[in-house]
Amino acid sequence: MFWKRPSPKISVSGVHDLALRGVSHIISINDPDRAPPREVLQSDAEVLVLKFSDTFESLAGSDPPTLQHLQAVKAFIEEERQQIRRVHVHCKVGTSRSTAVALLVMHLLEPQKSEAELVQMLKKVRRQAAPNPLIIRLMDQQEGTHFAEALSYT
Repeated sequence: MFWKRPSPKISVSGVHDLALRGVSHIISINDPDRAPPREVLQSDAEVLVLKFSDTFESLAGSDPPTLQHLQAVKAFIEEERQQIRRVHVHCKVGTSRSTAVALLVMHLLEPQKSEAELVQMLKKVRRQAAPNPLIIRLMDQQEGTHFAEALSYT
């Protein structure tokens, strides 16, 4: 019996379960004071490094995700679209920041799918997905999507 990946173009993990085989592009999300994992830096894949905290709101003294981070993801995917075989998105744990950014990547790669369909696909890719609400709000604002609503029904 063969297992079919829900989305062959994306995978998600934390730093402790990186699986980079067959990956052509990596989005490495790190805490502001952390460097990307050695495996990412030694990979042959194209890499986008982002640094921001896993916070749900903009608080004084924090480094929250911003529209500029999402614009960097969008530019990376759009510039590399023709070369993409599989995009791997990781953060420290692989639950919040990476899964929210993965939704943006999935939306960019499969714009014909609804937000609800993409959320279901994400949950098959990363069962423990709990996308960062601030990233989702920013994405809905930037892209005109309704992921916050789609996530509230899952």
